[in-house]
Amino acid sequence: MEEKENKSLEEPEEKEQTISQKQETEMQSFLKKYGFTDVAGGPAFKIGGHQIDACGGVEDTFVVIECKTAKKREKKSIREQLQKFKGAIPSITEGLKIDPKYAKYKYYSFVIYLKNIEHVTENKDYAKQNPEVEIWSEEFIEYYNELYLALGDFAKYNFFGEIKIPKKVVLDISAPAFKLKTHGYNIYYFVIDPRKLLKAAYVARRDVGKEKYYQRLVTGSRLEKIARFIDDGGFFPNNVVVGFDPDLQKPKFQPVAMNELEDYGKNKLEFGVITFPNTYRSCWIIDGQHRLYAYSKAKTENAIVGVVAFETLPREKQAQFFIEINKEQKKVPTDLIWDLEGEMRPDSNEGKISNIVKEINTLPPLEKRIYIPFFGPKTKNQLKMSGLCMAIDRAKLVRKTTASMTLIEQKNPYYSEEPREIIDNVSLALSSFFEIINKKFQEEKYKKGFLFTNGGIAVTILLFEKIVETIIRQKKKVTDEELSYYLSLLEEVFEERYSSETTLSRLRKNVTSNAGKDEIIADICEAINSKIPDKKTQIEIKTRTAAIKDAAGELEGLLRKTLKHVLSKDDRNYFKRIIPGGIQAEAKKQKERDVAKNPSLEGKDTLEWLSFGELVTVVFQNNVYPKIGAIFVNENYFVDKAMLHAALLNAITVRNKTHHDTPEHLTKANVLQFNHDAPMIKKSIEEYLRKNNA
Repeated sequence: MEEKENKSLEEPEEKEQTISQKQETEMQSFLKKYGFTDVAGGPAFKIGGHQIDACGGVEDTFVVIECKTAKKREKKSIREQLQKFKGAIPSITEGLKIDPKYAKYKYYSFVIYLKNIEHVTENKDYAKQNPEVEIWSEEFIEYYNELYLALGDFAKYNFFGEIKIPKKVVLDISAPAFKLKTHGYNIYYFVIDPRKLLKAAYVARRDVGKEKYYQRLVTGSRLEKIARFIDDGGFFPNNVVVGFDPDLQKPKFQPVAMNELEDYGKNKLEFGVITFPNTYRSCWIIDGQHRLYAYSKAKTENAIVGVVAFETLPREKQAQFFIEINKEQKKVPTDLIWDLEGEMRPDSNEGKISNIVKEINTLPPLEKRIYIPFFGPKTKNQLKMSGLCMAIDRAKLVRKTTASMTLIEQKNPYYSEEPREIIDNVSLALSSFFEIINKKFQEEKYKKGFLFTNGGIAVTILLFEKIVETIIRQKKKVTDEELSYYLSLLEEVFEERYSSETTLSRLRKNVTSNAGKDEIIADICEAINSKIPDKKTQIEIKTRTAAIKDAAGELEGLLRKTLKHVLSKDDRNYFKRIIPGGIQAEAKKQKERDVAKNPSLEGKDTLEWLSFGELVTVVFQNNVYPKIGAIFVNENYFVDKAMLHAALLNAITVRNKTHHDTPEHLTKANVLQFNHDAPMIKKSIEEYLRKNNA
């Protein structure tokens, strides 16, 4: 535009022009790369009496771009620049219409491109007011430069769709498809030429406007490898998963009569032809981006890919599918999964935890010391986001009661029904706790050697929760003064026990598993407690043996509840008819003895008096196992009856030895097998009880 005296917001006149011209040239080159024609701009170029930095046309749309730059990156308002640009738009538009070179374009788009300027939210709202101006950031341009390097000309379909270029020529993307209505969604199954799909599908980004995107940038080197695999005759048996954009027109589906399908679910399954909406970026790639985009580099002809497409699936649900798919396949880093939880499911517990860690990353002493994938590549010595998130999750800091709270009257002091409030509460509390540690531990070796390392920070968070529980148990408020008392003792413990690099190294090696973290916390708490004379103010220690004991006891209770539910469904007198005579007699005797001491137990089911071993014996009876076995033995849990039997027998051993105070007789093999099997037993039972509302 005319009058460019404020072109650079920081530098002297001569240097400003150099930087400005460079930005203009870069933008013109970018437009040419993406296939724009009539590209022009620069200090001497004018339209409608106004100097234009960069412009170009594609299909029926002509784009006019105003460039703004600053010497150093800063956050500021650009309202003044927007007002000036908006004021010039009528004259520029008129100039385009009367110029024979540009009169052929039907639509005009106006953009302000910012480099080193992070504009405030209010700018977006003002920019959208008529006449509308799009705001492009340097991250936006960098993204599409990288995408072009990875995909070549296929990148333009993503770009044109994002900047809302109307489609001039009909795309005509259609394919024979099955349409299934299930769970409230229309789902299409079809095969298609991948190069056709590339014109409509896109990889979602996460930083455009207020839209919440979840995919990663495609990796060029990975595409090359997959392309070679395809050219060598490789084929992918699994489908690409896409979701049609819920903000666009729905795909068209023309059914084809097939009477033979009626037997396979009439009114649910149809066969026909699906036609994509005639627009760029009509569907998001939920899963399979590298598989699909590899065809942009492959030379193989007549290729096809299988596709599962969801119609108007909400973006939050698309993101949830993406997260769940990649959690199972383990192909996305856990840091990114946690990052996405906060973006896509902010009201879930995982989303709250994610956003708590992001807040901690803005506060001292861990400001900018945590790796958040959204904010760029990992730098040296940054803490893993996932480590903090998993520790907060284990500590149950976003729940009504935290992990160590067992008394009815105990409540999490940071809990709130409002997600934003609990995020603020927990992030401020943890940051304050970290800051006390930062000040008390004057020697950096303790912080850099353990406390503020990836494994150490998890231990620190879990220790925080235990100290909070201890303070709440004393019916006190959690204050910095109360926390400082315990952290002063922690400092003494470290000076006495972990002052050498050898001992700190040993700590770091032992925190690679949850069991290792628990052992270290128990040791630290025991050492702190040795310095506290009043047992009421000591930190409650739950040893690994105690945790195993509780888990075994929980399994016994769940198995009893499941057995009762399964057997009582068909026969109210199941105890008399099914339970073996010897077990019945012993249980009745024990019940009589207990009722004599406590008459209120009279109404309880006699099954409550069966031991864990007796319950397992009943499970494997020939007249019981067919009714209950499928709960445990299926594709999700145990492979066969023998494996289930071995798991339950080991659980009995663990239960008996921990409950009868002989844990020293447990072998390492017992513990390892129990730690492997117990979660499966528990999950399978809980799934059954949930499905049956039991």
